[in-house]
Amino acid sequence: MTPTPQVSSAVVVLTASRDAGAAPLPAATVPAALVATSSVYGQVVHPREQHPLGSLRDLVTGLTRGEPVTLPDGGDVSIVLDLGIEASGFVIVDLDAPAGTVVDVYGFEYIEGERRQETTAMDNTLRYRTRAGRQRYESPVRRGLRYLQLVVRREAAARGPVTLHEVAVRNSHYPIGQADQAGEFAASDSLLTEIWEMSRRTVIACMEDTFVDCPVYEQAFWVGDTYSSARFASSLFDVAPLIERSLRLVPGSKAQTPLLGSQVPSGWTNVIPAWTFFWVLACEQHARRTGDAAFAGGLLPEAVEALDAFAEHLDGNGLLSIEAWNLLDWAPMDQPNAGIVTHQNALFVMALDAAADLADLAGTGERTELAGALRARAETLRAAIATHLWSPEREAFIDAIHADGTRSEVISVQTQMFAHLAGVGSEPQRERTRALVVDPPSGLVQIGSPWMSIFRYDVLEAAGRADVALADLRRDYGAMIEAGAVTCWEMFPAPDRQWPTRSHCHAWSAAPASFLPAVVLGIRLLDGGTRVEIAPHPGELVWARGAVPLPGGGRVEVAWARDGAALDLQVAAPAGVEVTVREPVGYTTRVRLEDPPP
Repeated sequence: MTPTPQVSSAVVVLTASRDAGAAPLPAATVPAALVATSSVYGQVVHPREQHPLGSLRDLVTGLTRGEPVTLPDGGDVSIVLDLGIEASGFVIVDLDAPAGTVVDVYGFEYIEGERRQETTAMDNTLRYRTRAGRQRYESPVRRGLRYLQLVVRREAAARGPVTLHEVAVRNSHYPIGQADQAGEFAASDSLLTEIWEMSRRTVIACMEDTFVDCPVYEQAFWVGDTYSSARFASSLFDVAPLIERSLRLVPGSKAQTPLLGSQVPSGWTNVIPAWTFFWVLACEQHARRTGDAAFAGGLLPEAVEALDAFAEHLDGNGLLSIEAWNLLDWAPMDQPNAGIVTHQNALFVMALDAAADLADLAGTGERTELAGALRARAETLRAAIATHLWSPEREAFIDAIHADGTRSEVISVQTQMFAHLAGVGSEPQRERTRALVVDPPSGLVQIGSPWMSIFRYDVLEAAGRADVALADLRRDYGAMIEAGAVTCWEMFPAPDRQWPTRSHCHAWSAAPASFLPAVVLGIRLLDGGTRVEIAPHPGELVWARGAVPLPGGGRVEVAWARDGAALDLQVAAPAGVEVTVREPVGYTTRVRLEDPPP
């Protein structure tokens, strides 16, 4: 469609046609007065000159108490408010001003000393031009922010007092239900309590009508993130409808690619193979947690169809060799966008096994035969990985074989971790990969983002080293809190980056939300929540208490306290839920089973 030249009094918005070959929809004309002709972001972030006004601090304090604040005359006035939380919602400005006053709003996430991290390439701004008098404006655009900068500009025709009555953000997220039905966690180590609460806030900020990666940047439903987001959210709230909606959206992208899109819905056709595999894992995870056979049966054909599409990219050695965005972690792994990438071959194995489990959950008959066929395919791929991607010299799995046949020199913790989780290799090989994950040598590429942590925690717990996982959790998430974080960062800090992370609120990083209740309290749901296993890990803690919601309502509550080697354990579960307690080794345990409070 060729745009028609327009006079400067209006801006033409070109509207795409609904279907190929259809007549284009009429163009919408927006009055030029409603369009900022200069960069609001640039003017806010890079002012020409600044003159600090000490009196503004008292004014801002008054504003936070809900008191009207009249701004000083003379020039533009800029104030920065710390909301104290990671807000995700709609900016509200209530003020009394002359007509033509310009109000700029900018949201960002992080301040370090005298420096602040701008939302580079993400103009997280709005501009509002006032009418005369008292008015209240609420932006219709969702924005994420912790810090809100408000700049009031008095143009020549807009002289007069400006009084602020309210500057706020209306938070908007998926409803989380009643507090007495939600997850809880607290422990004698207040740092663990604070880390769990930080994780909880992170998950809430990333739940909209789907899960989203973060409230500030993409605000997108990245398909691979769903596995961890759903896992963490399920330990906090009964959000089965949100999980199911999110997972059911994914097959719609097969109209763009049979491999399924990396983020949906989207006009950008992009494939990250690992993300599709994580989606299959997420489907199985949800079906197993809820015991929902209909859900399992409904998505099983879609999962198998996607896995079959990937099978078309197996090479002569039976390995997945594909040109795609072969991403796993924000780390210096060797994850080329063409060739054989070890971690996604391992994830392919895990996805085939997960699809087989979906078939088992869905029913009998043909689905039982399908489950067997899927497991046979997984076993064949396991053998191919062990044969072709193991380095006898390094005693580890290499990261990749490049498209030109060159074997990677890079060995990463992530690759060993997923090879181990996929059950790849002989018993000696598996013992070796376990050791490399439990105590990674410095020569290996280390985990680069918190979202990889939950998978390492899984390996550590299975190896009987929950103590190592808890120590790492305290170190990594404690460093975020020490830096002033209120939500979980997307990345771990790295020496080659100016800032510790890009996004300061990322759902994939909220591993403590599920790990702490599962390990410290020992709460494990089985058989769709009809059975519960309690196996606490006291470690160095004196006491801990909390709860995990059950699918469909209710929750399991656990509290324990220890005095030396004596452990007092209380468990409360709804009627009809079978409770099994596994007493921790080395403790004399007194167990009390109670009814939950009404």
